[in-house]
Amino acid sequence: QGTYSGNSANILLERAYVKEDTKYVAMGGEINTFNSSNSTLTTCANSTSMLDEYNYSYFNSVGYASGLITSWTNNGCLNEIKLKLGYRFQLTNSNITNNTLSIYIANNGYANLYNNRKAYLILKNSSTNVEHSFLVDNNVKNWTSTNYGIILYLNSLSIPNGTYKLYLNLPDPNPSLSTNPAYSIQLANLNTWIASNGYNDLLQTWTKSSLSIQVFVSNNIININGVDNYTYKLYDLQGR
Repeated sequence: QGTYSGNSANILLERAYVKEDTKYVAMGGEINTFNSSNSTLTTCANSTSMLDEYNYSYFNSVGYASGLITSWTNNGCLNEIKLKLGYRFQLTNSNITNNTLSIYIANNGYANLYNNRKAYLILKNSSTNVEHSFLVDNNVKNWTSTNYGIILYLNSLSIPNGTYKLYLNLPDPNPSLSTNPAYSIQLANLNTWIASNGYNDLLQTWTKSSLSIQVFVSNNIININGVDNYTYKLYDLQGR
């Protein structure tokens, strides 16, 4: 956990600072040599807890660290550690109800994303293959919880009528890399990654049509979504 001052009270303050600071910056380092006489510190339970608590993104795994790596391997937690180093975004749910798209993302990794990155919704026309891209989150660094939600009313998007496949795109912000799928973020889900373009399949299909209109009444106010120009008529129960 690094080098701290000798004062016990200061160490607690310093550790608390590191825990908070590493929510926003990269945390890593070199693992100490495995010490069998003090093995309680290096058990899988304690190690994974500390890696999570201090938001680890990387560490050295060779040299005198090999003893601890062997211990983690023998005790069955090395694969978990490999999966959770850094951020690990996973799509937990996506659905479309009343033309409203809901996306929920969990960050199951030890750390957060520490570089700025934007999220885009891609709608690909099933007939023409024409793609439409819309910014849905200005900073993926905010995806720090196990249930981060994005809600979007699809009829508000300016696209032609048609049937669309929906994807989530998390490209590199560097213009020279933004179209390179090798630098896009892949969600930790099975059968959702599109390696050719770096998209994550939301496994949703949606059809926009002239009839995709939502009408509801709230507090005696008539709300009409999904259409820009319209006229309406009111009738009583006798049709007058």
